[in-house]
Amino acid sequence: ELFSEYESTAKGAHLLLRSERSRNRKIIDEETGTVSELWDDIPKITSTKKINIKIPANTTTPSRIAKVSIRYKSVILYPPKQKQYLPCVSAWAVYAVEENPLDLENYLEWMLVTTLPVNNNSDANRMIEYYSKRWGIEIYHKVMKSGCGVEKRQVNTAEKLKRVLALDMIVAWRIFYLTKIGRETPKLPCTVYFEDCDWKALVCFSNKTNIPPEQPPSLSEATRMVAR
Repeated sequence: ELFSEYESTAKGAHLLLRSERSRNRKIIDEETGTVSELWDDIPKITSTKKINIKIPANTTTPSRIAKVSIRYKSVILYPPKQKQYLPCVSAWAVYAVEENPLDLENYLEWMLVTTLPVNNNSDANRMIEYYSKRWGIEIYHKVMKSGCGVEKRQVNTAEKLKRVLALDMIVAWRIFYLTKIGRETPKLPCTVYFEDCDWKALVCFSNKTNIPPEQPPSLSEATRMVAR
């Protein structure tokens, strides 16, 4: 539906979606006119590019660098069986798969479908970079929802909602940035992020005192104070 909507409107916002293997879609080769399936056709293309992607840590595995090979091709997508009333749509497919993964049960394999033109290796690389930003985007939205409580806002006009969101987005970005640098450089003094009045107020509030210390705490300590 999204691709059909894109083609039938002013084509303002481009699309970049990840395809599921279990929902393999029929495609038409624009050059030969032959019909195949997305997950069967694109992986057979000879790889033209190899790049490294940093995969962040999760609850079970540490962060790592994955070496992936990239393949890409322009395609025409058939609509799904249950929505045959939709037209075929033109798109580009970009396939990235990890080479020689250590964990054969859990490795990187992306099939991306986009409205952005992918005519060369540089274009394909950019699509992978765009999609890899999703981890940060997901965390940012988690901060918006869990930290700022954006879904609980009780406003009754669009203009009020815009003003509330404008503040929440700044707060969420600040929290996200603090978390990121707090993990990457935890031993630095917190003054790399906080102004003097900020960290002194934070320490006094956290320790229930009116007298701040002479030396600022580390970035890691200050981050934990904010979290508490």
